[in-house]
Amino acid sequence: MQEILRLDPYTFSGKKPIKSLSSLAFGKAVRADLNLAAVDVQRAPCRIVIPSHVDYVGNDFLDGLFGESLATLKDEESFWGHYQFTVPEIVMGDIHRGIALLYRA
Repeated sequence: MQEILRLDPYTFSGKKPIKSLSSLAFGKAVRADLNLAAVDVQRAPCRIVIPSHVDYVGNDFLDGLFGESLATLKDEESFWGHYQFTVPEIVMGDIHRGIALLYRA
């Protein structure tokens, strides 16, 4: 069964929505909280859900969130087969660019 991980709790500061996800440290903190190291090795795919009020996801955040996943998911095809996304359309472009950059680094 597909696991669904919602980033909603990480996109509010009090009641104020956070529209931009950035910072390597923040990405690493979210990764640890969601235990993505364990998710990386699960057989079933995982869906990441980012709420509609988020309009930007930075490369540094993606590096913190998924940087360690690159060792487990050896190539982009494996990454996209394992992680699926339900996100605002504008954010999907950020994610595609960021993941491509991570695999090229």
